Amino acid sequence: MAPLPTGQPGPGGKITLPQPGESLILLRRDNNKLRKQVAKLESTLKRRSEKLRILEDLATELQRDMAKLRAGQSVAAPAPVSSSVPQPSE
Repeated sequence: MAPLPTGQPGPGGKITLPQPGESLILLRRDNNKLRKQVAKLESTLKRRSEKLRILEDLATELQRDMAKLRAGQSVAAPAPVSSSVPQPSE
């Protein structure tokens, strides 16, 4: 936070002191600017948090699908049968 203005350099290098209500006006102006910045940052944070949540959900869904595919491949792929084994004749 910036210090309260104690005076501004005027013509000829002389410092002019602020009027009695001027400091309060400047503080209110700065406060309004900061409130707007905070609101904008909160909005950006909310949007990014929502995007992150969506990406996490997608990653979880992909991991679930990959696990299903892996489980399906291990069941669907039986051990290969060798053709060199003689078949019993009847």
